[in-house]
Amino acid sequence: MGLKQILVFSNTSPQRIFRFGLLLAFLSGAVALIHQLLWTRRMVDLLGASGESVSRVFGSFFLGLALGAAFANWLLPRTNNPWNLAATAEFLVAITALGVVTLPHWSDGIWPVLGPGALVGWPGHLTKLVISTLAIGIPAFFMGLVLPALAEVLITKTVSMRREGIWLYAVNTLGGAIGLIGVVGFMIEWLGATNCMLVAICLNVVIGSCCLTASKLYQKEKRLTLNSEEKALTVESSEVSLWLLGLLAFVSGAGILATEGTVNQRVMLVAPLSFYAPATILFSVILALSLGAFFSPLLLQITRTLKRQTRFCAILAVSGIAIGITPFGFMAFVRHAKFLTENATLLEFVTQLAGVSILTLGPAFFIAGCIFPLVIAEVSDQGKSAGSELAKLLALNGMGGFLGAEIAYRFILPMAGPHGATGLVGVGYATVALILAFLVCHIRVVLLTCLALAVSVWMLKQVAKLPVVNPNVGFQVLAQWAGREGSVAVVKDQLGHRAILMSNQYVLGGTAAQASQELQALLPLSLHAGPSDVAFIGLATGATPGAALTNSRVESITAIEISPLVYEAATQFFSEANRYIVNDPRATVVIEDGRTYIAACRKQFDVIAGDLFLPWGSGEGRLFSVEHFRAVKLALKEGGLFCQWIPLYQLTPSQLEIIAATFQRVFPKTYVFATPPSDPRPILAFVGYQRAPVFHSTSADDVSSDLPEFIQGSHYEHLFIGEWQGQEGSRINTLSNLAIELDAGRERLTGNPGSKYLYGKRWAEYREGLLRCQPLE
Repeated sequence: MGLKQILVFSNTSPQRIFRFGLLLAFLSGAVALIHQLLWTRRMVDLLGASGESVSRVFGSFFLGLALGAAFANWLLPRTNNPWNLAATAEFLVAITALGVVTLPHWSDGIWPVLGPGALVGWPGHLTKLVISTLAIGIPAFFMGLVLPALAEVLITKTVSMRREGIWLYAVNTLGGAIGLIGVVGFMIEWLGATNCMLVAICLNVVIGSCCLTASKLYQKEKRLTLNSEEKALTVESSEVSLWLLGLLAFVSGAGILATEGTVNQRVMLVAPLSFYAPATILFSVILALSLGAFFSPLLLQITRTLKRQTRFCAILAVSGIAIGITPFGFMAFVRHAKFLTENATLLEFVTQLAGVSILTLGPAFFIAGCIFPLVIAEVSDQGKSAGSELAKLLALNGMGGFLGAEIAYRFILPMAGPHGATGLVGVGYATVALILAFLVCHIRVVLLTCLALAVSVWMLKQVAKLPVVNPNVGFQVLAQWAGREGSVAVVKDQLGHRAILMSNQYVLGGTAAQASQELQALLPLSLHAGPSDVAFIGLATGATPGAALTNSRVESITAIEISPLVYEAATQFFSEANRYIVNDPRATVVIEDGRTYIAACRKQFDVIAGDLFLPWGSGEGRLFSVEHFRAVKLALKEGGLFCQWIPLYQLTPSQLEIIAATFQRVFPKTYVFATPPSDPRPILAFVGYQRAPVFHSTSADDVSSDLPEFIQGSHYEHLFIGEWQGQEGSRINTLSNLAIELDAGRERLTGNPGSKYLYGKRWAEYREGLLRCQPLE
């Protein structure tokens, strides 16, 4: 049956039109979440690899959706053909989304104009806020027009908002879940980030074209209106006032997004840090919400004997208890599970993490996900325009989501930590239930909601006792903080060594590795004749930049650290190890993304050293990109050098060769230094000069037959391996393909990655190949 036959208006056409509209709503929801997920990762290139970036994208996205829905409420009564509005909105999403796709190509030119001083001040913060809000908010605004427009044209004579309005919302939400799993499961692996974005844009065009085709067949004079029988059905008096329904829509959005933020932080305490884990959690949340929406009509039937206010009080109270108990269930399950480290394929990891999340977190989101659909059902009884009424609810729900996420990240998580924050949100749900009970319900309902609040408060006290740091590893926790970037703890082992632990799984640095951390500063400084102005990308404990204070030729040190929590840890617990660098007049610690800050500096440093970055960490692979290396080269003074340290024990040979090829694309003369094969955690340094140094001929017994003159007298000749002999056409890492981040992330999640990383015997063999100037195959 062709599209024209589906859309021809006849006695049976509303059902056909509605099924067609459901398909478009499903596709629109899928594309919207594909965009949102990929935008979250792409905006890291603008805002930096921190939790601030994620929350900013979420905030701009939901704010855009809310404003778009509010505008739809005003526009729909003035629109003769809602199909045209839906088509136009989809086309405008496609056009405006191109700004995010091309962001790496146009945003880098902004930072040198600002300069490093303005970048870390209010002009830089304002610039990032404006660009991110417009880049995400504008296409999200047009997304917010689509569902109300579809509701306006689809919910007509033989269908009512009580049933079909919920179905439209539920199918749109389910589409979002399927879109997410499509990206995580195979799209981004097959196509890369940029191509995935372009596919999503093409789908927007396809959806818009379908709406436009429907618009041409739409005949205003045949538009079906409610008959008298249905009017009698739909204008039945509602016991719940419109302002209260609007408040419930707002509370639902705020609660869901606040819960999602706290849950994500907790899951990342145990799931490997990567692009894939938070995306899988988001899929699980959206799927549970869609299932809750599909269940809502049945819930209406089951609770038809209850007053409507009582129904909302009960669901809010049960949601509070269900949300508050999730930390117990999730942490108890993962304590005995091996799914986080033992997987044959990426899809197996995603499937298992999604399964565990749905089992342990899903019930809470399923119950809480019933609230907004039930609000849609109540509004249907007011006898108003379906599209306009749904638009109002979506606007309030989206605004609630925006504020809920901000409150969770800015206040609840820092105050209560990842476990307690979820319990606190549960208390919030129960408190709203009690307030609603006092306003509109019977004394028995008040007593029951009081009981639910008491249970929620008790659970909050219990979940707050759950450890953030795994107690089985033998660490004593000296201090811990929680924020947008996750959990940061200062720990001490049984030998008294202190370290900074990120999200319970990654050690940023510690006193046990003091010598190695100081080497990362002393080696590059020894390779420059007069290192006056030096920069370190990464602070961690501060031991690396602190070592530069021992060099009398160094006049200024700039240490760039993205996390204020890490800075706090380094200041409070590692001052002796970092030689009190925070208080030294020669040193400046900048809280900013390393790639962005370096891009703002032109010809300012004699030496720049890059820290050991986590290859699979979300956004950290940018610091191995060709765009970053080009910015570093521009930040060097005449004759300056760049030293990028590489964690061999976290890379496979092929990943190392991608980084090497990328580095060599910018620094054709790439020199290699490495710690000895006996080092249990070997590290390697790529060194490149702003201008290639002079060579000095040496004896055949030296490490290389052509030893660079700058090596002589550096005290680190024994670490020098030679010049990297790359192969033409080798794959490079860019901001568009995310080659290192995605490949390292997949490797980390599957099989036994330790058997492929470069340490022990494997590193010794690879090093021999480098000494022969022949990279190991």
